[in-house]
Amino acid sequence: MCGIAKIQRARTDAVHRALKGEGLFEVNDMPDVDRTARTIAENVYAAYSRQAEGTIPPQSEQTLMVRLVEAIREEVPGGKPRDILDAANTVLDVWEQNAQIRGPRISALDRADGSVAMASVGSFSYEAGLRDAKNRLKS
Repeated sequence: MCGIAKIQRARTDAVHRALKGEGLFEVNDMPDVDRTARTIAENVYAAYSRQAEGTIPPQSEQTLMVRLVEAIREEVPGGKPRDILDAANTVLDVWEQNAQIRGPRISALDRADGSVAMASVGSFSYEAGLRDAKNRLKS
């Protein structure tokens, strides 16, 4: 592995450890709002990256995660699920303006566990996404 690849790998590993809270602080010390925001952001990122058209460069991964966490954290304390969806989808919209990647948007959110459902941009329907999420929870 060449020097640049080693640096990129080390950076990616450090980001993943930081996102899990390893090496920075104990997860138990994290306030509930931060923990909830991070969980939702991680789920948004994971679902987005699985369905996105293109590959997210490692150096952009951290930027996108930080922006998602920050935007979601603002809405978690008193926001409705729709407010959180809008905040995360706005981050994705802005991020895609500078990226060569296109992907789905959040269509439903389960605040209990932070899970999300995604829909392609053209077929986004909050109501349909919410119905799908409720049906998944029943099964």
